[in-house]
Amino acid sequence: MSVAFRSIAPFLRTARHGLRSGRVNPLQTAIKPQTASGILNIYRSYAVFERSKPHVNIGTIGHVDHGKTTLSAAITKRQAEKGLANFLEYGAIDKAPEERKRGITISTAHIEYATENRHYSHVDCPGHADYIKNMITGAANMDGAIIVVAASDGQMPQTREHLLLARQVGVQKIVVFVNKVDTIDDPEMLELVEMEMRELLSTYGFEGDETPVIMGSALCALNNQKPEIGNNKIDELMAAVDEWIPTPERSLDKPFLMSVEDVFSISGRGTVVSGRVERGVLKRDEEIELVGKGKEIIKTKVTDIETFKKSCDQSQAGDNSGLLIRGVRREDVRRGMVVCKPGTVKSHTQFLSSLYVLTKEEGGRHTGFHEHYRPQLYLRTSDESVDLTFPEGTEDAQGKMVMPGDNVEMVVTLTNPNAIEVGQRFNIREGGKTVATGLCTRIMNMVLIKSLVLAAVTAVATARSAVMDLTPANFDKVVLKSGKPTLVEFFAPWCGHCKSLAPVYEELALAFEHAKDKVQIAKVDADAERELGKRFGIQGFPTLKYFDGKSDKPEEYKSGRDLESLTEFLTEKAGVKAKKKLEMPSEVVMLTDKSFAETVGSEKNVLVAFTAPWCGHCKNLAPTWESLAADFVGEANVVIAKVDAEAPNSKAVATEQGVTSYPTIKWFPAGSKTGASYDGARSEDDFIKFINGKAGTHRVVGGGLDRVAGTIAVLDALVAKFTGGAKLEDIVGEVKSAVEKFNDDVKYAYAKYYVRVFDKLSKSDNYVSKELSRLEGILEKGGLAPSKRDEIQSKTNVLRRFAEKAAEKAEEIKEEL
Repeated sequence: MSVAFRSIAPFLRTARHGLRSGRVNPLQTAIKPQTASGILNIYRSYAVFERSKPHVNIGTIGHVDHGKTTLSAAITKRQAEKGLANFLEYGAIDKAPEERKRGITISTAHIEYATENRHYSHVDCPGHADYIKNMITGAANMDGAIIVVAASDGQMPQTREHLLLARQVGVQKIVVFVNKVDTIDDPEMLELVEMEMRELLSTYGFEGDETPVIMGSALCALNNQKPEIGNNKIDELMAAVDEWIPTPERSLDKPFLMSVEDVFSISGRGTVVSGRVERGVLKRDEEIELVGKGKEIIKTKVTDIETFKKSCDQSQAGDNSGLLIRGVRREDVRRGMVVCKPGTVKSHTQFLSSLYVLTKEEGGRHTGFHEHYRPQLYLRTSDESVDLTFPEGTEDAQGKMVMPGDNVEMVVTLTNPNAIEVGQRFNIREGGKTVATGLCTRIMNMVLIKSLVLAAVTAVATARSAVMDLTPANFDKVVLKSGKPTLVEFFAPWCGHCKSLAPVYEELALAFEHAKDKVQIAKVDADAERELGKRFGIQGFPTLKYFDGKSDKPEEYKSGRDLESLTEFLTEKAGVKAKKKLEMPSEVVMLTDKSFAETVGSEKNVLVAFTAPWCGHCKNLAPTWESLAADFVGEANVVIAKVDAEAPNSKAVATEQGVTSYPTIKWFPAGSKTGASYDGARSEDDFIKFINGKAGTHRVVGGGLDRVAGTIAVLDALVAKFTGGAKLEDIVGEVKSAVEKFNDDVKYAYAKYYVRVFDKLSKSDNYVSKELSRLEGILEKGGLAPSKRDEIQSKTNVLRRFAEKAAEKAEEIKEEL
C-alpha cells in the first residue's frame, strides 16, 4: 500500500463535494480524488496540523440575509492578506447549488483562519427558520459567537432565537457585528440598533452592557471599499473576538466523546465520521464505540484522524475532527450518534427532565399542552421524536395542562435510544420554532414501573447524579473532617416528598458543581442507613441539614424547598455563588415580604396578583399575567407583580393585605402603600385599559403603543399653525421655546423630535411622507426590541400629526376652491 493511502486528509477535504454529483469543491481543487496520482499530489501538498496557537471555535449566527456568510468571507479575505488564512469567496462558503440559487445558507460551513494570537475554526450557521436544526448543531460546536444584525432591520425573529439557542447550548460570550451600516444615513438608527442589541443580550443572560459592538459593512470589506467601515472594522472585530471570547478550558482528562455531525464513505478506505470533540483525547489506532440513534453499540478502531482539514496523530476536546473507522459500513452510522471511549456512554430511552416552556413573546407556543405531547427533541447533533408525560404519581395528570412560561418536571420518552447524560441540556421544537428548553436531571428505566417504591429505587440505582452519596463508611471523612461546608439530605426511597425534591436537589448540585472544592451537596438514604439518621435526630423525610465542615452539630434547614431558596441559603452560609442557570425571561416580578416593602410605595405603580400554587383560577390567569407584564416591559413606572401567598418568604405580606381568596388583584399607585382591589374583567385588554387610565400610559395588547403616544398637544397646535401658513422659522422658534419648559424626560425627548421634524422640513418638503413610510415599513416587519418599537411607534405618531394636519389644510383649500 502506497504512503498516499496512509492519510485521509485529502479525502476529508474533497469527499463531500468530489464524490457527490452536482457539488463543487469550495477550494476548487483541480485534481480528481478518484485517481491515484491525484491522491498522491494532494497528499504531498497537504499540511500536517500543528498546535502552535490556542484554538477557539467560533461562528456567525443571526437572522437570514443579515450578512453572516458575507462577513465570514470578509474575515478570511482580510486574514489571508496577513498570511493567516486562505481566502474563501462567498460562493465557496454557500457551496451547495441550492444555497447559491436561493442566496441563503442551509447547512453549517466550517472555515479555518488565525489571528496573531489564536487559531480559529469558524462555523457559518444558517439563519433561515427552516434550517434551524443545522444552526443548533453549529452553535453546539462554538466556544463563542459573532451575532450579525443588519443595521437596516435591527433585531429580527432569528436574531432572538439564535441568541436563545446559543445560550442554551452553552455559548457564554458574544460579539455583535452591526452590518450594512452603509445603507443607513441616520446615526440615531444605528444607536437604536446598538441599544436594542445590548438589551436583548442582557435579556438572555449575556453581558449586554460590556459586550463589544462593532459597526461596519462586510460587503465593503469584501470589495475593498470604504476602509473606515470595511477592512478597518474587520480588524476591530477580530481584535474584539481575541479579547472578549476567552480561550476555553478543555476537558482533556475525561473519557473521549464526539457527537457525529456527518458521515461519508471513501472508496477503498472506509467510513469517515466527523464532528466536534466534546471532551477527552483520542489517538490513532485506539478502540472506540459508536452509541445512540437506536443502534446496537458498534465497537471499532480509529485508523486515521484529521483535524481542521490537516492530518494529525490525535484529536482532543475542542477539535473539529474527521475519524476514519475500520470495518463499519456508512449506512450503519447515523448523524446524532456519539463516538466515545468504550464503556463510558450508554443509550437511554427515558429520562426525567426539568423543562421550561417558552411564552409566545419568546417565540414559543401561544397555548398550553397536555400529557403525551409529541414534539421533536434536539440533543447535541441528534433530533428525535419524543413523548412528554408527567412523572408517576402526579395528581390529575390526564387533565393537567402545561402553559407557556411554566417550569415543569416531565418524563421524556424517546422514539429511539439515544446517548444522554445527567446535566445535559436540550431543546424542544415544533412547527419550525423552539417551544421549550430543558435539562436532563435523572436517567430512568425503559420499562414502565407501576410501583413507586421500585421506581424510586431504580432511579437512585441508575442515575448518574451530581449529588454525593453518603454512607456510615464515608460520612465522617467527607462531611465532618473535610473542612468543607456540606448540605445533606436525609431521604427515604419510598417518600413522595423526597421524590418531588429530587430534581430540585439535583439542579442545586449542578449549580454548585463548579465550586465543589468549597461546598458539597450530598444525600443519605436514611431508611437504609438508620444509624446515621438516628445519630443526627432524623424523624421525618426529607430532612436537610447544613454542616459547616468544622463541627458535628449541624443546622437544620427550614426554609423553602425550591431552587431559589436553597441557593440563597447556601450562598449566605458558604459564601459561594451558584453558577447561573439559564432561565427564560419573565417580566412578572415575583415579590417576597422584603421586596414587596421595597417596591410598593416607591415611585412606581404596581399591579399585584396574590396567588396560590394549587389554585386553578390562578393557573388560568398566569398566561394573561405574563402577557400583561410583557406589554408593560417598556414602562419604567409600571410593575406587574405576583406574590405566592403560601410561600414562607411571602406569606406574611399576603396576610397583611387581607388576602383570603385567590387570585386577589390589587393596584398600588406610585407613592402609596394602600392598595385598591381590582374587581374588573380579567382579559388582557381590560387590564391594559385599567392601567392606562391609572398610570397615564398608552399601551395596547401586544405591548405596542396607541396612536397618542409621543404626541404633545401644545406642539400639535404649532404643527397646525405651520400647516395653516405660518413661517417655518417662526414656528421652530416657538417650538424650541416650548421644549425648554418640559421637565419630564420622556416628553422632552419627543418634544425635541418635533424640533427635528421642523428642521428637516426646512430642507425637504417631502421629508414627512418619506420618513413615515420608512418607519411604518420597519414596524410592519416586526421583530423589534420593545424599546426600539416604542421609539419608532412614537416617532410615527408625531409624523402622522404633521401628515394629518397637512391633509386637513389641503382639504380646506380644496373646499374653498
